[in-house]
Amino acid sequence: MSEQWVREPMSAVGLAAMFEDSGYYAGLLSYHLREMADVGVITQAERRSVRGVYELFFYFPEPFGEVNTRSTSAIESVSR
Repeated sequence: MSEQWVREPMSAVGLAAMFEDSGYYAGLLSYHLREMADVGVITQAERRSVRGVYELFFYFPEPFGEVNTRSTSAIESVSR
C-alpha cells in the first residue's frame, strides 16, 4: 500500500481504490474518515461536489507517526 494518502489529501473513494480487493468500500471508509476527523486524528482538507453529492478529502495534520494530545485522549475515551 502507498503512503500517498498520508502526505496528500485523499477521499474515501481514493482510499477504497488503494485497498481495491480488501472489502473496504467507499461508504464504510467515508464513515470512519469522518469519525477520525471528529476526534482530531485527521483533518478535512476540502469538499468537492461530484454528481450531486460531496466528496470529502482528508489528511493527517501533522507528520505521520506523531499523535497529538487531543487525538490520544479521544481514542482512549472510545476504547474504554
